Amino acid sequence: MLTAAQKRQFVEEGYLKVSGVVPLVMVERARRVINHSVGHVGRGANAPNKNRNGQLGDDIRNTPVISDLFNKTPVIRIAESLMGEGNVMPIGGGQIALRYPSSPDGDPGQPRGHLDGLGTGTNGMPKGVYRRGFSAFGVIYLDDVPEPYSGNFTVWPKSHTFFRDYFEREGHEVLAEGMPRVELPSHR
Repeated sequence: MLTAAQKRQFVEEGYLKVSGVVPLVMVERARRVINHSVGHVGRGANAPNKNRNGQLGDDIRNTPVISDLFNKTPVIRIAESLMGEGNVMPIGGGQIALRYPSSPDGDPGQPRGHLDGLGTGTNGMPKGVYRRGFSAFGVIYLDDVPEPYSGNFTVWPKSHTFFRDYFEREGHEVLAEGMPRVELPSHR
């Protein structure tokens, strides 16, 4: 399914882009369901006190129209070819990560990131709590990303080895106080 070069890129760079894996009919159905949710349910419907973009689509995140994008497409087989046979479980849901453009007149600033699974106190987990419930992300874009900085997900190539080395040196206990500021490898 994947070439040796693609697997090598995943190991070396920490990510792999594979286009055209999810059938268009499934993409269109997911977009319709998401747009309906945003238009009729809105932000934070299940938790109005958490009125933030991460809550958009909360009512549909665990439905088959979302989980099937992974479970019933070649995406799950691609993940298994990278992680090893029998090491990938079907998912029960997915995050609907809608982000909106910043002000057209404002400076977007430098890209910034975070470690998933690390509580900040504002992401539904207490600050400093670390929960590792996954080994890798499968990001499925439901729309084209025509230019840099126009998508919802950014990859810092080789940051997986950077953080492996950091935690081997400093220990994972540093997460109890929250992730310290670290200089990430250059962003592409």
